[in-house]
Amino acid sequence: MQVDFAYDLTLRIAAQHKVIASPQRKSTRSQSINEVPKALLRAEKQRMGNFVAATQDLAENLLRARAALEPDFDHVPIAEPAPGRQGPRDPYEVEVDQPDGVGAEWARLKVADHVVSDQAHSYAWFRDKLYFSEVIRDQVRPARVVEWPSTRVVVDDTANEDCFVDASTCKSGQFLLVSSNSKSESQVHVMHNNGTLECIRPREAGVQYFCEHAGDYFWFVSNLEDPQKNYRLWRRPTQQPDDSSWELCSCNENGWHLEELDVFDWGLLLFERNIRDGTQRLRLVDVQTGAATASFPLAEDVHMIPMAQDAYATRQRAVPVHVTSPVLPLRTFTLGPDGDTPSSTTLTADLANEDMSSRLVSEQVSVGPLGVPVTLLRRHDARADGTHPVLVKSYGAYGTNLMPQYDPAVAALVEEHGFVVAYAHIRGGAERGRSWYLAGRGTQKRNSIDDLREVVRHLQQDWTTPELTCASATSAGGTVLAALVNESPELFAAVALNVPFLDVLDAMSDPTRSLTVPEYQEWSQDTAFLTSIDPLTNVRDRNVAYPDMYISCSLVDMRISAAAVALYAQRVRDRTPAPEVIFNWTETSGHVQHDDNQDAIDEALEHSFFVRAVFS
Repeated sequence: MQVDFAYDLTLRIAAQHKVIASPQRKSTRSQSINEVPKALLRAEKQRMGNFVAATQDLAENLLRARAALEPDFDHVPIAEPAPGRQGPRDPYEVEVDQPDGVGAEWARLKVADHVVSDQAHSYAWFRDKLYFSEVIRDQVRPARVVEWPSTRVVVDDTANEDCFVDASTCKSGQFLLVSSNSKSESQVHVMHNNGTLECIRPREAGVQYFCEHAGDYFWFVSNLEDPQKNYRLWRRPTQQPDDSSWELCSCNENGWHLEELDVFDWGLLLFERNIRDGTQRLRLVDVQTGAATASFPLAEDVHMIPMAQDAYATRQRAVPVHVTSPVLPLRTFTLGPDGDTPSSTTLTADLANEDMSSRLVSEQVSVGPLGVPVTLLRRHDARADGTHPVLVKSYGAYGTNLMPQYDPAVAALVEEHGFVVAYAHIRGGAERGRSWYLAGRGTQKRNSIDDLREVVRHLQQDWTTPELTCASATSAGGTVLAALVNESPELFAAVALNVPFLDVLDAMSDPTRSLTVPEYQEWSQDTAFLTSIDPLTNVRDRNVAYPDMYISCSLVDMRISAAAVALYAQRVRDRTPAPEVIFNWTETSGHVQHDDNQDAIDEALEHSFFVRAVFS
């Protein structure tokens, strides 16, 4: 069955490039931002077709190897909710579909064949009424929450152009949450069962908080009063609507950053990360006292993935938790007062018989004076002798962690072709807490570029050479990687940029463009600084050699400019000697690919590009 799956994907590879077609849809964004000349698109599609024809056997082999490594997931079933405590139920069936040409940034919401909204972003049922957030189309952000069927506007944050508004219910089902968040501030309104609306805490500069409910308290993940802006656990009695009643929970410990929170009627689960070494742990917290009752740390290369549970009250007080690493396919264990959690201080040993450590090795190293963490994945027999092809993956933006999970496509690249894969946890992410993120944000973004350069050079001292070095990044990570390529193109043999943000200077200089104002805090408004890192502005002269490049984007992406990506591809290609530049465009998805099969195909083609670049 696995081989059949791979073969089916290869048939789709062959089929999708037979017809050279021009776009049939237009985005709602302006022509100067979003549209690429049709003649150019036809030429790029022809190049892509030629590339697929030349690498199809290689891609097929990678897909077959991936299918053979795809694990059969063995999930622990979620305990059934207790009678009478199921939480809110939808009184009507809600239908959600995506209009053409909007890149999945908003959806059409229908109830009983009645169109409630053509631009909904999130929705929740509360007190037998529907509450949904609506997107301002020219800003591509949800800005208000509306009640249906009354059409009453509950919260309107249209005036705050950097805020995103969403509607949800607390997990207990007892309150409706309307959250308005920017990159650095939060404000949450809570609707009680009697319909009254309470502002939990007014917006305050630099203070972010996220709300849940369990027992007699609202629980908050917040950076309030933390000198390093790390998130900690706070609480407030539900019946005391006063900022002064906020209490810092006793379970908080210095040196730990709270990443995720899940709540149940019997207690809380905290997903935390150590800001010194990046390791994770999961702790149980008593719902009445706020004190920790148990702690489960993990090894440095093993990660926990929070698994959202619909059940607030359960007969069995145990919930499934996902664990994974680059060599450990996703596995699930139960945690809680009634769970069967292993008693060891780490879960690694208990799961050793589940992993691929006999074939692959995962380890973490520190690079440079700051100790930039890098997770390495390699074959068991690989040695640091400078002869291995290396693929460097990075992101470094928005405080998002680059979490190296088990990826059968990456494992196939390592096993089949001997690559060493390096996950570079550069500043701009939050692998070392919020201060690590803030050190790579705004005018500090230069640190992200410098970290990535240092990681690449470190790898070229031990594992590889520039002629065998590849790199891949997505979206805002593409900004960092493309900036480094401009500054040091000699470091790389091949680079992949997926839906990259390449016209940072132009975007941040034009407040009329969608999503520009909300991005000021991430990128700054400093024209001189933005000019210095902007990938499109800083493409080198035609006589400077560039690595081969595989670049992808969507014509209906409403977050980045397809025109800028196409122009960047042209500028890189226009040199002597000309590198191979593949510009893989699509019009069937937005900024994020939601088709798992297509995602597998795209990854196989990208990896084929790397293999051909370093071995041909």
